Amino acid sequence: FFDKWIGSFTIKTADALISVSKKDLDIIKKRYNIRHNNNYYIPNGVNTEIFQKKKETGKIFVTFIGRLSYIKGFDIYMNVIKELYKYDKDLNFLIIGKGPLKKLIKPAQKTLPILHSDFYPYEKMVDIYNQSKVVLITSRFEGVPTTILESLACETPVIASNVGGISEVLRNDENGLLIKDFNAKSAISKIIEFLHDQDKLSTFGRNGRNLVLKNFSWDVVIDKIEMVYKNFIS
Repeated sequence: FFDKWIGSFTIKTADALISVSKKDLDIIKKRYNIRHNNNYYIPNGVNTEIFQKKKETGKIFVTFIGRLSYIKGFDIYMNVIKELYKYDKDLNFLIIGKGPLKKLIKPAQKTLPILHSDFYPYEKMVDIYNQSKVVLITSRFEGVPTTILESLACETPVIASNVGGISEVLRNDENGLLIKDFNAKSAISKIIEFLHDQDKLSTFGRNGRNLVLKNFSWDVVIDKIEMVYKNFIS
């Protein structure tokens, strides 16, 4: 009901549209036949003073953060870490979140070193990113997850599905890896190789932080939002 009526009404009568994803903005313009040019792409932002690299504490986890659901591809994550563990018994896995697929965790903990928490305080999430070797995003559908921005701000590379607006933030072989099919053996091999390349992990981490500072810090995002409002006020 909301999308079909209220959503249509508000979008068609709005003076301007702001979307956190270029892809979503294109979809909205086509779906609702938006003809005016007051359409703006302004991405999500991240507090780069909170989310930053801390003193090295040892990055040991391959981490999942989000709802444990089909849409977020949590079942894919579980399958991927099973394959990764076959190649490297030193890997550890961390899951932050809850949802209908939480039931997959307990059986897997019998054979895999998995730590899980339903919830972690926002102000302490920086510690999670800093303890993670990589953050793994296996979503089937996605916009532009704030998780990616927070992770990159902490100089932790991201390995993610190439879906939705993820590629607007994640640059393949620059600050992380974009994976077309996590079920492919080539994908598992590529991830394993990446996890063991410390130089690449460090370089991608620095690249990610620089990208966030330039394009996704709160100062940058707020300036863009203020500019939209100033255009209409004037």
